[in-house]
Amino acid sequence: MTKPVKTVLTQRQEQIVILLCDGKTCNEIGQLLNLSPHTVSNHEFYIKVKLEATQGVKGRTGMMCWAIATGLYRIPNASRMYRNYKPDTDDEYLGAYERP
Repeated sequence: MTKPVKTVLTQRQEQIVILLCDGKTCNEIGQLLNLSPHTVSNHEFYIKVKLEATQGVKGRTGMMCWAIATGLYRIPNASRMYRNYKPDTDDEYLGAYERP
């Protein structure tokens, strides 16, 4: 059973996860939060360690998926991005897979 988000990460760690999900670099996060990039990098490392130990989450991608799944991060305009999407051909549905 997973723990609630608030008991897993500190408030500062949650801020950093949200900014990483937004695609910010350690330098950009450091400037926004008045931290050195090294401090941000250390936070990211310990966030990954904590999430792996308590939630079974590995790596930055896993951390981002976890943030979305727990509601910590919400993808902006996600519902509107593909609302009117219609593929031009069946090939777009198949992606990289070959047709029989």
